Amino acid sequence: MRLGVGPKMLLTFIVLISVPVIILGYFSYSMASRSLQETVENQLRETARLTAEAISRELDTAKDMLQIIASNDSLREALEESGDEERRLQAHDYLKAMVQEYHDVFESLILTDARGVGLLDDRASSSPIDYSDRQYVQQALQGTLAVSDVIASRVTGNTVVAIGHPISSGSQVIGVLIGTVNFDHISEHADAVSIGQSGYAYMVDREGVLIAHPVKEKILTENLSHSDSPELRQFVAQMKRGEAGEGFYTYEGVYKFVRFEPVAHWAVAVTANYDEYMAAALEIR
Repeated sequence: MRLGVGPKMLLTFIVLISVPVIILGYFSYSMASRSLQETVENQLRETARLTAEAISRELDTAKDMLQIIASNDSLREALEESGDEERRLQAHDYLKAMVQEYHDVFESLILTDARGVGLLDDRASSSPIDYSDRQYVQQALQGTLAVSDVIASRVTGNTVVAIGHPISSGSQVIGVLIGTVNFDHISEHADAVSIGQSGYAYMVDREGVLIAHPVKEKILTENLSHSDSPELRQFVAQMKRGEAGEGFYTYEGVYKFVRFEPVAHWAVAVTANYDEYMAAALEIR
């Protein structure tokens, strides 16, 4: 059937109108989609930065307080005269008072001798537990303030970060003051992060092991270096090197965006499900 001039002109007009509308709609969708994606991903970047800064401040506060506590003469005197029971009791009473005063920071305070063996702590005036195999104690005995990995406390059994501060007499290191910080006080900054319905933050150590995660069963049991996702393994390798970065990966079947920042000798990562935060754009595609 042949169309007359009128229908042909109408068809041409519809095509001429429809094509720009379709193109305009496509570009409008693309711009809105990019804007939404950029907004959410910028939020994750900022959240990761602020979380890392909060964790760093928490750790720095503990270091500064331990340095002040370590300057008390009773600790040096107890080490110099370790056989003097009165000196040991004075040092014990001092550490006990410090833990009571700063219980929101320190779980325990322990004084070791020059071999790394416990002399006393805030719980007892005699505490001969051997800490010499702890790397942070070895470093502190060399005269350097040192921070441990996330470990189980030999005093309480809780998951802690231990800080070792050298105690000196003149130019000689004669012992170490250990302050243990319950890791919950540090990881609570990551635990508080919530992005949308299912976005969250997690932390890994320099081995790639999860040390903070919403699923508590994963903590200290899952190493992300062994993930099935090659993208995630690459990101974890960057985290282990102390680098910041971001990108996309799939974890447990979910496509995610992640931003990660170094903090101390750990990394904090903030992640969100792509399909969730892009849902509004995907619905109108």
